Amino acid sequence: MERDGPQCVDENQSKYMQIPVNCPFNTRAKNYLRDGPQCVDENQSKYMQIPVNCPFNTRAKNYQRDGPQCVDENQSGAPNYFPNSFSGPQDEDKHAQSAFHVSGDVQRYNTADDDNFTQVGNFWRKALSEYDREHLVQNMAGHLKGAQEFLQKRAVHNFSQCDPEYGRRLAEALQAHKSKQSVASANL
Repeated sequence: MERDGPQCVDENQSKYMQIPVNCPFNTRAKNYLRDGPQCVDENQSKYMQIPVNCPFNTRAKNYQRDGPQCVDENQSGAPNYFPNSFSGPQDEDKHAQSAFHVSGDVQRYNTADDDNFTQVGNFWRKALSEYDREHLVQNMAGHLKGAQEFLQKRAVHNFSQCDPEYGRRLAEALQAHKSKQSVASANL
């Protein structure tokens, strides 16, 4: 990351900046003068990620990262989804939004006890042909084969709750990938 110039320049600062002629900084400085006042307003969240602008010894831990203009360590590559198995940020009740009346109560809703399996099971049994089921399982196993073992087991368990055959076939496809990998590594 470059730190040799100001990250954003406001209109008052631009009046007093002396830009040397014929130097590499010249073009960059002119861009700061032109775009500086807007960059804070449009990218306030990114502005606070720039180390010199961030409060001392404070780092945000959330699921809002990556994308254009990422300027920090990107939270060390932690998963960008919730829930995850790698101790990601957790909600704190003290920061919860309060309920208020609109045309009924509006508040955050905890979906932890929702039925996430019936619809997927019906899709598996009633919508997919045998050909589609095979391709779905092979596609999923191909993506899961590089995941850690406990995540593979969790996926098999979740899809078994949708339909026992779905979970069984996914487990078999993952086992087939492991067998191919062990044969390939034995041949080296």
